Order: sequence, then C-alpha cells, then structure tokens
Amino acid sequence: MLTRFREKMDLAVQNRVEKGLGGGCADEQKDVRSQIDPMVLDLKHLDQYTNGDMALERELLGLFKEQAVLQFENINNADDESEWVMAAHTLKGCARGVGACRVGELSGVLEDVGFDGDADVRASILEQLKYAIAVCIVTVETLE
Repeated sequence: MLTRFREKMDLAVQNRVEKGLGGGCADEQKDVRSQIDPMVLDLKHLDQYTNGDMALERELLGLFKEQAVLQFENINNADDESEWVMAAHTLKGCARGVGACRVGELSGVLEDVGFDGDADVRASILEQLKYAIAVCIVTVETLE
C-alpha cells in the first residue's frame, strides 16, 4: 500500500511540475505560496519558527514529508493500541509543528478513535488522512 501511495504522490508531483505549478522564479514562488490553502499548509505558522529562513523551511518540510509517510505506515501496521497511539500522536505533532493543519486534525481524531475503535470509522479517517498527507506532500513539492 505504501508503495502505491508513493507512486501516486510521485505522479501527482510530476503532473504539477509539468503544468508549471512548482519551481520557477521568485515571483512565481510568491504567487504559488499565496495560493496555498492554510488548512493544507499554514506557511504563516511555519514562518513563526523559520523567521523567513527558506533553507530551514525546506529542511523542516522535508523532515515532515518523511515522517508523514513513515508514521502513516506505522499506523497501518500497528499491532496494538500503544503502537497505534504512538504513531498517530507522532504524526499529529509533526503536522501541527509545520502547520499541516488538516493532517494534524485527522491524526488527532485517529488517535482519539483508537486502535480498538469502530472499524468503519477508522477506515474512513485513514482514507481521509491518506488523502490529506498526499495533498500536503504535493503542496510541499510545489515549494521546492
């Protein structure tokens, strides 16, 4: 499942780059940044920690991308409540730290539902979380 997730992410990023939605000159970057939905990635929140340091922003967002995929995988592979809560809580913290609001929100809900919670609810939230992570990663990729 994670391999398909990464393949879909790579394809989505490639499509956005081909359409001119990532990279480019400084003016294009400012325009892209202004169009980002703060529920996907709140750049003003992130700027509180980076103080405009773009290299630091890229580093933090790169770490977030890695952790988001890793912790989503850990949630899916959890064998018990403690593994589930640890992965969901870690993802929630990573997301909130960089301003990935929707990912943080859904991770918190997943943490509250718990490992033994209603299977249909868990599955629905996991699907929403997978999509939110994908959207966030594509958004981050447009900033690179």
